[in-house]
Amino acid sequence: MFRLMRRMVVPLLLSCLIAGCSSGKSKATTTNDTDDSTGDPPTALLKLGGAWAGRYYLLYNEEDDEPIPLTATIRQDGNSLYITTTKEGVGHSFTGTVNSEGHLRVTDALDGELWTTHFGPARSDFIRLADYLYSDQLYEDSPYQVIDLYR
Repeated sequence: MFRLMRRMVVPLLLSCLIAGCSSGKSKATTTNDTDDSTGDPPTALLKLGGAWAGRYYLLYNEEDDEPIPLTATIRQDGNSLYITTTKEGVGHSFTGTVNSEGHLRVTDALDGELWTTHFGPARSDFIRLADYLYSDQLYEDSPYQVIDLYR
């Protein structure tokens, strides 16, 4: 009887060890099921790629400053963003990232200034990028240059 059990149990244990005795998921496939930093399930990134309409304007500045209409194209590769607008000069070309909460950090290619979603996270149909106009004069009512994009 002992020999019979050993003949049945040993091959069964070996086959379990070889197969991994798991639920069918390998460690490689389960590591992406959670956000490594928090252990929470990952949040899907906003889909921001495509064509947008918008405007550039100064916030907290003279009332007679008229917004400059523009269009923009956003190319998205995962969390990386490449934004090109029809505005000339500052605000024409950006590269940066978006996180799972919709916060953007992009750098203007012309002057290296960092623009962010300072006033709130982006949505799939609206993005507000802002940059302090005069970084040496930061105070509560410092003027911002702003680009609103919508679709």
